[in-house]
Amino acid sequence: MDYVLCARITNPIVRKGIYMKNKIIAGFAGITLLLSSFATAQDWCGCECGDDFWLNAEYLYWKIQDSPKVIPLVVEGPDGLDGDPVLNQPNTTIILGDESINNNWRSGARFGVGYWFDGERCLGVEANYFFLPTGTTKTTVFTDGLAGSAALYVPFIDVTTGLESSYQLADPSSFSGLAVLKGSNDMQGAEINLLTTMPYTCESNIVLLAGFRYWNFHDRLSFDTNSPDVPPGTIDIYETLDKFHVQNNFYGGQVGVKFNYTCNQFFVNVEGKVALGALCQKVNIGGTFTTDHFSTPGTGVDYVGGLFALPTNIGGHSRTTFSVLPEVKVDLGYMVTDCFRVKVGYSFLYVSNVLWASKQLSRDINPTQSGAITFTNPQPTLNGEAAPVASLKGDGLWVQGVNAGIEFTF
Repeated sequence: MDYVLCARITNPIVRKGIYMKNKIIAGFAGITLLLSSFATAQDWCGCECGDDFWLNAEYLYWKIQDSPKVIPLVVEGPDGLDGDPVLNQPNTTIILGDESINNNWRSGARFGVGYWFDGERCLGVEANYFFLPTGTTKTTVFTDGLAGSAALYVPFIDVTTGLESSYQLADPSSFSGLAVLKGSNDMQGAEINLLTTMPYTCESNIVLLAGFRYWNFHDRLSFDTNSPDVPPGTIDIYETLDKFHVQNNFYGGQVGVKFNYTCNQFFVNVEGKVALGALCQKVNIGGTFTTDHFSTPGTGVDYVGGLFALPTNIGGHSRTTFSVLPEVKVDLGYMVTDCFRVKVGYSFLYVSNVLWASKQLSRDINPTQSGAITFTNPQPTLNGEAAPVASLKGDGLWVQGVNAGIEFTF
């Protein structure tokens, strides 16, 4: 359009035969050439099918950082130590717990849509959504309880004495022992932003954004034990289950910047954002002790309380805290056509003050309220200090990975 305007100004001057000094003519010609070049560049920047509206879809291959270290859960050691200290004692080995839970790499997806309200790109809007499906890690330890097999214990601190103690999970020639630690989590997020472009050229531009961000992280951990008698004893039911489920929901305002650079058909996009807001969190703790020792043989009855999930911490617990959520994204791509692009990149996201399920287990236990530990009463009454209690301990969380996607503009 600028090029046409230049022609309308120049041609009448030529038709009327107006004579100018050589310096004025040269200067005017230079301005005309500059405007013509700018118009040509603007035409090159444009897309033959228009670029006001865009859609993109990406495949994600991301890893959530490993869950924080869980407490020691099962110790292998000499027989006959039930109720005695076993953790860090001679001839004992931790075989479950006391380490982080591996959150393996997993596949996910991210989708986006955007629109510029004006040709000058003074105002636009963009919305994005991503998800990582549930990933699960499961670790099992087992001993058959036959003569010569290993003895297994669950170590804890008895708050009634302040000393190390233990619950025997497997006893050679008496009962076998099975323990299963299972962790799983999933993640999703969405955002909507208003956009504005700073003065730009064909090769590069900077886009500023501001909007609203939502992020969700659901983390689950369970600890199961099973200790049935072995022959010649009667096969019985003696099981515990501890469950810790955590929800993290972030709501906050967000600002950011995007830098885009194009060279021929290749392009690079760098994006940085930071969101500040409220992290609403909830922990649900459940525990059961299932046995037939106090009912009809072979018919298990569920009682409240396991080993680490007991009446003093069972239930729902919540809090709201301040959190910061920064994100960085870098993409390299190729313009297959004016309207179709392919790209690959790297993303990194961090969230502060996140609740993890593995940090909700406490070694401080008052065994007087645990039917599994006391054995004589399936639903005993608490005597002494209330422990464990819900701690709501938080920590940071990061997720990173590669992405590959496509983008349509029209």
